[in-house]
Amino acid sequence: MESLQDRLRCAEKGKEENMKDGEVQVTLYRWAGRKWFWEIRSECEECDLAVHLIRELLNTELRGAPIQFEVKNWLDHVVESLKHGGWHPPVVLVNNRLVSQGEVPSRERLVRSIRAALTSSQAG
Repeated sequence: MESLQDRLRCAEKGKEENMKDGEVQVTLYRWAGRKWFWEIRSECEECDLAVHLIRELLNTELRGAPIQFEVKNWLDHVVESLKHGGWHPPVVLVNNRLVSQGEVPSRERLVRSIRAALTSSQAG
């Protein structure tokens, strides 16, 4: 029987294979989703603001950069989020590294993290 960790490793490997060389993955887990008999029905203003901020950055300061942005429901992907240290949405990851959780990340911190990831992905 395949363990949960094995399944997560396979999912991460598949995601890495789908990414182009030099591309940066930005993932945001928002306060939403459904798992077993739980369902999140409340709103998350911070999550909406974080999505808006990232989309704005991708259309302005980071326009044209090789960045893939994905929004996931936190409860649907809770194990994946927790694996990266994301306990409190909004959770923002850049190349699977935790950048922010529980608040809207600052514009400067987000740009700095993404640019650092771009630099390291282009160097490697």
